[in-house]
Amino acid sequence: MIRINQEKFDELQGGMSDTKFASFLGINRSQLYRVRNGYSAVGAGLIEAFMTAYPDLDVREYFNCSGSLRRQLREE
Repeated sequence: MIRINQEKFDELQGGMSDTKFASFLGINRSQLYRVRNGYSAVGAGLIEAFMTAYPDLDVREYFNCSGSLRRQLREE
């Protein structure tokens, strides 16, 4: 399962409102809310949107994953 790194997302968002941050990421505010509060899992669409919005950041710092997925990301 993949979850966001809440602390890193908070730092990245800075003073932006949730609406502005979600818009910058290319997702809607309700999706951001659901993922942040554990009501929805992180999917490929959010990770892709994150990588598009922040191409120079290491996605592994902003998303926490477990088990085999973590090993797979290390190998890439």
